[in-house]
Amino acid sequence: MDDVLTLISQQYAIDDFGVQQIVGEESHEIFCRVKSINRAEFFQAMKAGFHAQIAFAVSPVDYHNEPIVEFHGKRYEIYRCFLSSADVMELYGKEKEGTVQGCDLCRDC
Repeated sequence: MDDVLTLISQQYAIDDFGVQQIVGEESHEIFCRVKSINRAEFFQAMKAGFHAQIAFAVSPVDYHNEPIVEFHGKRYEIYRCFLSSADVMELYGKEKEGTVQGCDLCRDC
């Protein structure tokens, strides 16, 4: 494990209009190893309608089903995780929905 990843969990509450709102976040950093997305994973994600972007290998004792990770200032949603061995859990991420990472149409992004 040669890099650092931030795991993020969010707390929700229902507002006066019955809409679920994020009211807080908890985060903690863990060590990770960045992995590349293989061809099979990439195409399985495309079939499901999203773009697989990044994979991490982490210690299973550090991961507690947090749905969001932040890596080098960018947030990803974890769409799949599995235990690949007794001491390695693989997390697969996609760009967090509702975020804009910049575009070519304007320079303000």
